[in-house]
Amino acid sequence: MTIIAARPLDRGWVHAIPALTFAVGAVAYPLYVLVETFRIANADISTRPGAPFAAAAIAALAFLAGVLVAAFLTMTAYAVCRPGSTRLVRVAQIVGLALTGIGCGAGIWLAVIVAHSMG
Repeated sequence: MTIIAARPLDRGWVHAIPALTFAVGAVAYPLYVLVETFRIANADISTRPGAPFAAAAIAALAFLAGVLVAAFLTMTAYAVCRPGSTRLVRVAQIVGLALTGIGCGAGIWLAVIVAHSMG
């Protein structure tokens, strides 16, 4: 009979979370907002000259919102799956979660502004 030492589960998948949240929050969401805002602004003859600028401005807000929310999701994943080994590291993780949580709230607020400005 062999005794297997208890070791933590393989948590390497946690590194996929930052990649996925960045892809969605900082690439896909702003691109969708860019295309839709341009389409909406380009539909009316009075707003057609400013359509690229309006779309770029709203896409920049969407990018910021996506990055802020993605940062919180990433920090949460790391705090849950890779807890700190010492008390100081755990405190730093909690402080990071609190700061990125504030940023996430700001990101959600920006996403609401983006949705409202898109019509």
